[in-house]
Amino acid sequence: MTLTAPSFVDLDLSDPDEQMKVTNTGKSPVEWTGNRRLYLINPGKSEFIPFHVIVRYLGDPRSEYRKQETYKTPDGKLGVIPEKRGELIRLSILYGLYHGRIPELPKTAPRVTVTTLNDVEIHFPIFNPQSPRYQYQTTDSRNIDVRTELERLQSQISQMEARQSALIDNALADDPDGGEAPEDTPPGL
Repeated sequence: MTLTAPSFVDLDLSDPDEQMKVTNTGKSPVEWTGNRRLYLINPGKSEFIPFHVIVRYLGDPRSEYRKQETYKTPDGKLGVIPEKRGELIRLSILYGLYHGRIPELPKTAPRVTVTTLNDVEIHFPIFNPQSPRYQYQTTDSRNIDVRTELERLQSQISQMEARQSALIDNALADDPDGGEAPEDTPPGL
């Protein structure tokens, strides 16, 4: 029996507190700070680190260009998935790359690999800014995407126009003259 690892589309990154295995593949220690905890990963060693700490240093792999989303985490807290360009700018500042030097992020990124507890490797924006996004599940998600918002508004406008047309048709149907003015009505009335 052969088992295949799920692709990035099948991987669900919903819980910010989910533990991930981070392995230092570089030659110097990697030091990351979490809530009330310091994570030190020596070369060739692995540490289990919460997803939200990894995102702070490697970027959010769920992010997408021109789209920011808010959602509820599995424990009911409000979460935000930042827009990818903003996330890359944040990372470039974190690593001291200013004035449009985002393309240099992969060279300055810590030499680590990140896998789930099932040994599925996760690709973060710092390593490849064009990487595809990972999915997440949430009970309540709100999209702050301009295109989606415009489509929603256009749909509402179409519904209102259809309703207005139906009301006019109903009003004309109730009018015995069919909306026509009698012959003796002065022009403009």
